[in-house]
Amino acid sequence: MSEVHREKDDFFVGYMGRLPEATRGAITAFVVCFLAAFVGGALALGAAQGDPGEAGPAGAVTLRGVIYAQPYPHLRMPPEAGRPLGRTIALNSARGKRGVQAEATELFGQTVEVTGGRLLRGEVETLQVGWRRGAHRIVAVEEEMASRLTPVEPLGRWRIAGEICDSKCYLGVMRPGRGLAHKACANLCVIGGAPAVFVAAGPIEGDEFLLLADAGGGPLPPAYRDLTALLISVEGELERRGELLVFKVDLSTAETL
Repeated sequence: MSEVHREKDDFFVGYMGRLPEATRGAITAFVVCFLAAFVGGALALGAAQGDPGEAGPAGAVTLRGVIYAQPYPHLRMPPEAGRPLGRTIALNSARGKRGVQAEATELFGQTVEVTGGRLLRGEVETLQVGWRRGAHRIVAVEEEMASRLTPVEPLGRWRIAGEICDSKCYLGVMRPGRGLAHKACANLCVIGGAPAVFVAAGPIEGDEFLLLADAGGGPLPPAYRDLTALLISVEGELERRGELLVFKVDLSTAETL
């Protein structure tokens, strides 16, 4: 009978308690490659996700500009170095789900100073007025600024695909800030006064974040609630107010995609 060299024997017998050397090497290589692919895929998937925004205001700031109430409260500032169109910032709700429409309507067209917390997601920014107790501050100031603003620029009629969101949670105050999981909360925020926005599926005139309005330029009618958090396409007139795009939608043209 010939001598058996167990270290060279690739025949596997379960009760022997060990795998042949060649099999062990193959399994080890497979496990290492599988783990590397799993970790690499997870990292790639995470890197591909959009910025979810801060989990709340990113610090207090005071801005000076002209306040407008329609379709939702927003602050417009004159052109400055590096900003030839002038900044336009949507004014988000105060504490809880309460908007600042009353203050914006009272001070409409006046130069004001607004103090609040910055809500940031990528390059998109709004101001959460009243982000903490004592910070709710919109004050008229003695400065004529309206004549220095860039004119409102009509951009024609568009059909755009995207999603109706509320600007507060979309910028990271709640997560997820979009999609069906956020539908009810988004509707409550808009009902309470948070500006409604349309997050376009692709860049529109260089931007994907559009302030929404009805066809007449006012806030959205209740019919929008059934369309929140769905991927839709809708037609409307687009206009530029400083750096901000306003999309005046005709909800009767909306189609679910």
